Amino acid sequence: MKHRFFRKVFCAVLTVTVGVTACGCVNQHPDSTPTDITAENARLVATSPAVAQICDKLELDLVGVCNTSGTLPDRYKDVKKSRNGNEPRP
Repeated sequence: MKHRFFRKVFCAVLTVTVGVTACGCVNQHPDSTPTDITAENARLVATSPAVAQICDKLELDLVGVCNTSGTLPDRYKDVKKSRNGNEPRP
């Protein structure tokens, strides 16, 4: 009997927690988001060699690639190198 009660309480608390979290994900200021991003003015940075490989296959131009010891496609050899997002800042 106690087990059933605690299970109901746990489910209720979990439901409320998920509901509150989902409500917090809503854009509170829709007017302040930039809407002028188009395919012509978008700037892409590959954050991993795998993403760079995918962008190469899709023939996308990149403005930056991650600084990696992995292999990057030749078309991105002159693109600016950026630090990995998981590395600590100097």
